[in-house]
Amino acid sequence: MGLLARTLPEIARALARCCAAGLPIADAFDRAADAVDEVAVDLLRACAAGLRSGAATRSALAPLLPVPGGTVLVGTIELHQELGGDLVASLAAVA
Repeated sequence: MGLLARTLPEIARALARCCAAGLPIADAFDRAADAVDEVAVDLLRACAAGLRSGAATRSALAPLLPVPGGTVLVGTIELHQELGGDLVASLAAVA
């Protein structure tokens, strides 16, 4: 988990870039998987698959919750899904 936790800021930045480019969040997770350390690839692809399946955001992003700092990232995305706002700026702030 330690290496994965250290990768979390990189994940947040990659997600922010993808969302800034106009990608839906599920696609952003897939693209972020291509851009981050190998240790996070399966985790990000699992999140993307969960989002595409129509699962609730928290359920789809559950693989991130055990990662230190993952709750903040999941909460940021969840908050955006529920209330809207600037997801790119929020993800950049989390990074």
